[in-house]
Amino acid sequence: MDTAGAAVLKLRIKQQEHWRLAVSVCNGRQAQIDPDLNALLEMRGSERCYREAQESFVKRLIGGEWVRAETASPGARADADTGVRARSV
Repeated sequence: MDTAGAAVLKLRIKQQEHWRLAVSVCNGRQAQIDPDLNALLEMRGSERCYREAQESFVKRLIGGEWVRAETASPGARADADTGVRARSV
């Protein structure tokens, strides 16, 4: 394996380890692999940031499960503090 391949594999392992922080993933209540993995941009703490087509969203680790919080569009009702709407994934 070359260095580029090793870097890709290392990132993929890091992404999977981060996803498995959720108890719900470990016990089978959520998918074993992030269904939005192809749109994943960044992982930080208990948050995962995504960009897909014209949509940006985050998933936050809340109560042992990943919860999707969509970026609010103009005119949409959103939390005043965060600007996002949350829903369970």
